[in-house]
Parts: sequence; C-alpha cells; structure tokens
Amino acid sequence: MTPATSAMIIDDSEIDRWMLKYQLEQAGAVKVFEQIDGDDALAFLSHYAANKTTYGDCFPPTLIFLDVNMPIMDGPEFVERFADMRTKLDFSQCTIIVYSASDEAEELDQMMQFDFVDHYLIKGKVTIDILRDTLTRFS
Repeated sequence: MTPATSAMIIDDSEIDRWMLKYQLEQAGAVKVFEQIDGDDALAFLSHYAANKTTYGDCFPPTLIFLDVNMPIMDGPEFVERFADMRTKLDFSQCTIIVYSASDEAEELDQMMQFDFVDHYLIKGKVTIDILRDTLTRFS
C-alpha cells in the first residue's frame, strides 16, 4: 500500500463516521478526512491548492465513502456536483464507495451510473478485512 492512501467519509452520523474512521485506520489508511454532508465535502474539496499544500500526497483522497441519506446535500446530489468538479480540478484518482444503510435500488442506480462510483458497502456489515481489501485495490 502506498503512503498516499487516504479516504474521506461523508456521513451525517457522528457514530458512523467514528466507526468507519477507526476501521479505515486499522485497515491501513494514512489519512482520513471527515465531512458531515455533501455540501461541506464539496466546500472542502474545492480548496484544492490549499489542501494539497497542507496534506501533500494524502490529498485528494483516494477513496470517498459516501452516505446516501443526509440533510442539506445527500449522496446522489453530491455525486452529480462532484462530477462537475472532477472536470475542473484533478480528482481523477478519487473513487466513491457508497456507504449506507439504504438499499434503495433507485438511489443506488442513480449514483452507480457514474464511472467514478465503484461499489456499495452496507453499514454495519463492513469489516476491517473488507476495508483493507478495498484500500489495497485502490492504492
């Protein structure tokens, strides 16, 4: 695994963020960024140059773990807006992993149509081994 393996968690649940961050760190993620909704995440990501200076090779994150149902800006809206941002800034190495308790086919289909959304993980069923495999696959 390369030292630049980093992740971002976008989830409104503080408990879910804490648990996933702990698991990601145990699985080998070097840096884990956290945001409470899609709007905050886009604001953070839009400061590309400053974040690159501050976080070096850990920015942009290799993986973005995205919840589906959040207030202010949900997962599907984030994915659509992130698609526009990808063309303006260098986010080509970022892959989104949908991380949610929701298994609504319509919501998932909407997000999975983007080539940078790779797969879906169900909250509560993710293990450190699954995350280690995911980190290895995208490092």
